[in-house]
Amino acid sequence: MAVGVANQDFQITQIKHEFDPSQPLEPGDPAYVDCTAVRGDDDITMDLGRTISQAQKKTCQIYSGHRGGGKSTELKKLKLWLEEQGFFVVYFAAATDDAGDLNLRDTEYSDILLACARNLLDGFKDLKGFDSKPLGQWLMRSLEDLKSLLLADIKIEDLRTNVELQLSQFLKLTTAVRLEPQKRDQVRKLLRDRIDSLELVLNQLIEDARKRLPDGKQDLVVIADNLDRILPIERADGRTNHDEIFLDRADSLKALNCHTIYTAPVSFVFSASASRLRDEYDGVERLPMVAIADQAHQLRADGYGKLRDVLARRVAKADPKKSLVPDIFEEERAVERLCLASGGHMRELMRLVQEALKRVDVLPIDMKTVQRAIAEARETYLDAIRFEDWEALMAVEQTRDSRNECEDRCRNLLFRLCVLEYREWDEEAEDKITWAAVHPLIRSSKEFKQRWAAFQGSNSPEQGA
Repeated sequence: MAVGVANQDFQITQIKHEFDPSQPLEPGDPAYVDCTAVRGDDDITMDLGRTISQAQKKTCQIYSGHRGGGKSTELKKLKLWLEEQGFFVVYFAAATDDAGDLNLRDTEYSDILLACARNLLDGFKDLKGFDSKPLGQWLMRSLEDLKSLLLADIKIEDLRTNVELQLSQFLKLTTAVRLEPQKRDQVRKLLRDRIDSLELVLNQLIEDARKRLPDGKQDLVVIADNLDRILPIERADGRTNHDEIFLDRADSLKALNCHTIYTAPVSFVFSASASRLRDEYDGVERLPMVAIADQAHQLRADGYGKLRDVLARRVAKADPKKSLVPDIFEEERAVERLCLASGGHMRELMRLVQEALKRVDVLPIDMKTVQRAIAEARETYLDAIRFEDWEALMAVEQTRDSRNECEDRCRNLLFRLCVLEYREWDEEAEDKITWAAVHPLIRSSKEFKQRWAAFQGSNSPEQGA
């Protein structure tokens, strides 16, 4: 391979790494761009953080938003802010698409409690003098029922004080729940009988950890991320597993004796249960998309500026000598096209860039390659749309609202990212304006345009007369 070609391959690989859509940014990362101004002026440290820092008692809050929209990055920023305010924070991603503690296609409250147990133990284990005996004793009492899942050759007494051994056993339990359906049922059956005792034990651990916090730390916060990825499962009575987890088991989610934040699916926060959620929890906040376009689908200069900065900073991390245009992209128009196609959804933007990079051997990326990357992504969305979804998509396009006559189907489209939520601050009215839009990748398709033209024709005044 020629030296020039090999160098190009290396550069493209470097840049692709910086656009990994599965990796949230860590606090202080130079690639981070504050998009508060184009997300309706919502600030996570003010909305969630101050609820905790100013509270006189423990709080439990819900944080929601589209999957891949940037919640994990914002929560990691909140974690740092809380630590600076004197809190000891245990943050954990309960699940990813292929790892973690939960099976996203089949999740119950007991699975979340197990995930909390494992991660609390992991988060507290290095506290000087931390006493994990209560959890070890809980495992010992459960050993007979779980002997097919736990290590068979361990000394039972070792479970009482050996934190690493306790962690290994909880990892076995959460792995069984995530990957093995038969064992999942076995673990859940045990927890149904012992869930109260596990909650009690976890609160004993929290109380012990609170006494051993490092100097300067005043209290505890637990953040359970990625619960928003739990797939909705319809029940026979019309309710879903989301209702069961976040409403029926709200008292259990609030049972931990410390400040807690749980992420929740955006479709559930937009459901008829929204008012009940606000009654149950101390705060329910959402992270909307970056407003790359207005309600008339026209490019917003401020939204585009933020997304362009997102791309430029990641390029600079990969190679400070390279510019976004013309070194990586041949022309500004190609960058603008990618940003608009993403709909202001961060993970989609990362994927579109990676798809474009995959299609070139030599930089810069031209407009034709960008269009092909967009076409490939569009096919993925169109393949996921069912016949009955089109009516709901037309309703969103007409009303700019996901809460319309097709509300039930619109909520599912929110979860599947086919409909995106935006928010802006109206200076004149001094109020937040929330609106929804069909994902640009769908709206720009031939299928959508044909159906929208037919829909408009059937709803014209002449047709109605």
